[in-house]
Amino acid sequence: MGNSQTIVITGMPGIDYESIASVLAAYEATVHITRTLADAERALDASGRGATYILAMPDPHLAIGALRAPAHDSFHILFLDARDEQLATWLGEQSEMESDAALTYVAGAREQLQRLRKYAASVLDLSTLTREAVEHRIQSMIQLTGIPESERPCIRLQSFGFKYGMPTDAHMVFDARVLPNPFWNEKLRSGTGEDEAVYHYVVDAQDTQHFLEHVVQWVEWTLPLYAKRKQHELQIAVGCTGGQHRSVAVVIALAVELRELGFPVEFLHRDLYKKSDEDLPPPTIIENA
Repeated sequence: MGNSQTIVITGMPGIDYESIASVLAAYEATVHITRTLADAERALDASGRGATYILAMPDPHLAIGALRAPAHDSFHILFLDARDEQLATWLGEQSEMESDAALTYVAGAREQLQRLRKYAASVLDLSTLTREAVEHRIQSMIQLTGIPESERPCIRLQSFGFKYGMPTDAHMVFDARVLPNPFWNEKLRSGTGEDEAVYHYVVDAQDTQHFLEHVVQWVEWTLPLYAKRKQHELQIAVGCTGGQHRSVAVVIALAVELRELGFPVEFLHRDLYKKSDEDLPPPTIIENA
């Protein structure tokens, strides 16, 4: 990390910022805990040489100030988020706020924080993450911000069908055949992972959520190593039986997650249009193939 690296960590109300503060305490860096974004601005102005982390909790009563946009690499914003329903639950536990009132509060905060979220170098969704996973993700995100954007390898995602052969140029290959298969749903069989119904059938499944989480964690850990080797791109392939449903949906979901974390991402679907009668699985194939 550079000598004057400054990172502002902020996000939506309801998040347990005390636990985030304990994560930051483990770093050899200057850490500022601020209760308003205005205080975060003052901490930014006072930051000097060395690593500085500013944990800017969202202002109470929606009195949310405007944190200035980062000029080039003067500082980075990591924005912590979660689904509205989860944020409302956490908020209720912290303040005994009624569910409807908490949801209204979260909706108002999201509207006011939209501009700040837009400036973020990385966005981390905490909805389903354990404390250990949150700690790992924050460590990875801090490490990533220390790599200039011009030196970050581009991630090139590719979906494919195993029946047409594995890609020969991939650095990593992940097998999505373990995930729920839309082929066995007659209403979804003729669609592809690009169709909304097929996409949600695959991506919303709990197994797929765990699959995505582990792939993202692996990419977060390895990308700084590729950057250190001056590797310009990281090729990641995701395969399913025919390259029509599961691999396509997973690649689209991965692209969204990795872009929000600050990775440069491109993707393509190698076998999406290789659809014919001979591509149908034989009658004896097991259901989850």
